[in-house]
Amino acid sequence: MYVEILSTALAADDGSDDLPALTRRAQQARMTRPHAPRSEPISVYAAIAAEVAYDGALVQVCGKYGIETEPERFASPTTERQRLERELGLRGIDLVSAAEDSQTQPPSRTHTAQASS
Repeated sequence: MYVEILSTALAADDGSDDLPALTRRAQQARMTRPHAPRSEPISVYAAIAAEVAYDGALVQVCGKYGIETEPERFASPTTERQRLERELGLRGIDLVSAAEDSQTQPPSRTHTAQASS
């Protein structure tokens, strides 16, 4: 079922974002995933939406770098997500650390860093 949801989300996206915008979107989506530290619980629907948002952005960023993937490979989302993050890391793109770093920066610095990207 997750594969179908991800496929639908990817089909609905027009793909017009450039690489920096996609990368920022992936980093932001990664921060909202259920594995991120939270002060309050979220619903199952919100958790799935956060996972789909991240995986969709991850697939699009990977596509820009020529890393092959498709929604069907997300039958095991954690495995495919880790593979794609590793492939991006080999190309110098570390979504994991970038997302974690932006959570620890003061808001004004994060805003400035995003505006200058």
